[in-house]
Amino acid sequence: MTNGNLVKWSVVLLLAATVVACDNAGAGGDSSLASADGTWLSVAIGSESVDLSADLDIGYGEIGGSDTTTLTVTNASDATVTLSGTNADGDALGVFLGGADAAQFSLDTSAVPASLAPNASFDVVLDFVATGSPGRRTATVSIRSNADSEAYDLTIVGAAGSAEITVEWDDETIDPIVGDPVYLGEPTTSGGLVQTTLTVTNSGTYPLKISRAVISDTTVNGTAVESNPGDDINEFFFVQTPDLSAIDPGSTRDIIVGIQKDDTYDYGTVAATLTLSTNATASGTDEFEISLSATLYY
Repeated sequence: MTNGNLVKWSVVLLLAATVVACDNAGAGGDSSLASADGTWLSVAIGSESVDLSADLDIGYGEIGGSDTTTLTVTNASDATVTLSGTNADGDALGVFLGGADAAQFSLDTSAVPASLAPNASFDVVLDFVATGSPGRRTATVSIRSNADSEAYDLTIVGAAGSAEITVEWDDETIDPIVGDPVYLGEPTTSGGLVQTTLTVTNSGTYPLKISRAVISDTTVNGTAVESNPGDDINEFFFVQTPDLSAIDPGSTRDIIVGIQKDDTYDYGTVAATLTLSTNATASGTDEFEISLSATLYY
């Protein structure tokens, strides 16, 4: 190799080394940090790590309500990171909220420390306080430290919506205001059981939460009778314990009710009210009442 070629290769190697060094330090960043350019940062929700290379989908936000997500920020480097004050360029450091729909989120940064030691963590609480019409909402949680001259921006995505409930029986939709009756039929023999299935659908854009399902106000021939939880004979009851977990938008859930006869009562009409307490205020009521009836014969 000639001396001229040696000079050319030396220049190339020197330039390459210079580029790598600048990249590791981060433009305007603190070169004493072991991990600059944002790689010190680790974020988790509970035990699940957040992919910092993608948008963070926090799920649904109930219009008129508040849905909370707690982000745990960890210093995954082996050097202390500064999170308050300003860096050498005069840029503010810390954690803050911005983005197109920032007004529909709030960020509690009261636990953010002035500096964060290696492997240390802190929590920031993000509330999704959706208003307006259903649809996509976006915001940005920015984290700025002395490791970077530019803030690291984590895009937050949520779906604003409200739950709506519809209940169908015998292929007909029950009116939640009128309380359309559901007739189970005639258990005609001692020990005879009749039952029916009510299909609950979340026709809204937010998970439907049923906080209570109860059968009450039982009457026989118009006379109130005291419910006997230990003996469902001659009373309406849930054939299966209702599943009260949230129902996603567009999904359904079956509730099966029945009535069983013995010979302790005279024949006649048994009536009761099935009440579902929900968050589906967009449906016109949060108490969905359904009238149940059956006829007892010997």
